[in-house]
Amino acid sequence: SGPGETEPAHLQNWNHAPFTYPNPDGTRFFGPATAALELFDELQTALAVSVRKREAFLSSTNEVPMGLDMRVLVRRVTGRFADCRGRGVEPDREVRWRAGRALLEKQVDGLLFRPEERPSATGISILRGQALGRAIQGDHFRFAWDGERVKSLYAFRDGVVVLPESLGVAKAAFAA
Repeated sequence: SGPGETEPAHLQNWNHAPFTYPNPDGTRFFGPATAALELFDELQTALAVSVRKREAFLSSTNEVPMGLDMRVLVRRVTGRFADCRGRGVEPDREVRWRAGRALLEKQVDGLLFRPEERPSATGISILRGQALGRAIQGDHFRFAWDGERVKSLYAFRDGVVVLPESLGVAKAAFAA
């Protein structure tokens, strides 16, 4: 903790919630029984992945058109990570989850990977909140959902409208 901070970084709500409330659908590399948080090395990649995830969720819940406000959180990450960037991401979820379970036995803090949304970038799947530094709020975006897809993102900081196709958003071969 820094000056004036009373709680360790891993107890910050944004850092500990993903490990307290696991995703019932699992994540890219881990089933529902393993809590994990995915982070990305570039804002463009984080937005591309967020667009895909918001579209999947909003479609599955049949949401009407709306503006969905989202914040970027930035933090340092430290620990031991398995480097899986040299291989492609397996499209079969069960195969990915088996590989993730095998990594759990190595007692790593997470794994590095190439996200299919932007294969030139690096993603990191975090398994332990203690690997995370304090989350600091960054840019704030409004995702414009038209009832079928996110048609644009409005950046509150500079008033720029970002089109999802400009992010290099690839249609994912699978839902994470």
